[in-house]
Amino acid sequence: MGFSSQQSLPRSIGLVVGLIVAGLAVRFFLAGGIEEYFNPQKQVENQIEAALKANPGDLALMQAIETHFPLQYDEILDSIGGAAMQAEDGETVLMAINAALQGFMASHRNDFAYAPSRNLRSVLADEKALVGMLSRENPTMCSDYLFGRIEVTDETSQELRTLFGKSVASRVEAMAAGRRDQQMRLAVTPSLVAKLRQSMMQEGASEAQLAMLFDQGDPGALSSAQQCEALQKLHAAVGKMPDEDAALLIGTLLNVG
Repeated sequence: MGFSSQQSLPRSIGLVVGLIVAGLAVRFFLAGGIEEYFNPQKQVENQIEAALKANPGDLALMQAIETHFPLQYDEILDSIGGAAMQAEDGETVLMAINAALQGFMASHRNDFAYAPSRNLRSVLADEKALVGMLSRENPTMCSDYLFGRIEVTDETSQELRTLFGKSVASRVEAMAAGRRDQQMRLAVTPSLVAKLRQSMMQEGASEAQLAMLFDQGDPGALSSAQQCEALQKLHAAVGKMPDEDAALLIGTLLNVG
């Protein structure tokens, strides 16, 4: 996972907070209940409930989408409702939820990349808080988050679920800010990558950690805790950079979709 590929670090955010859908339940019941919303079919209600129970979590992402992108919020609900009407099992509903959320995030990649610096720094702060708790609670999960393969399970603490939701919600807020007040930025340059690497060295990153992040080095050379520490040092290094450099890196590395 070298920086030459310019891939986002955690690429599974849409899946992670496919968690969230208690927000859907709120809308369903405000509309008179799931049975009224979808016509009186108990089977559909059971499918929705099963999908929600399989991935419980925060309302933060859906609330942020509803606040900042209300038209797309309604489209997401409609698409999930249509999938639920045709689904044969709860897994199909969950896949529809994940697809809708990932599609939303992907549709606003440019808005995120061009968001004002203050909004992107807010995203970084929430990301640092999330990764800090992951490192304390479960270094293996933290390593999985780094490589975009994390799964939130029943054992995940409520506090950590809250931070997941807040992390993604801050991205949505940055997307909205980027749409209102677009800041033109170029691509990350080799010289900026070199500055970032130097900054990470100053944070005490090891050669193996630098190789993993910058040179597509073997992650197996590091323990889960060391991989997680590398991500924390990356966040610290980016945070200490001048605003425009930091914004360009955050807008590239933490972009999801």
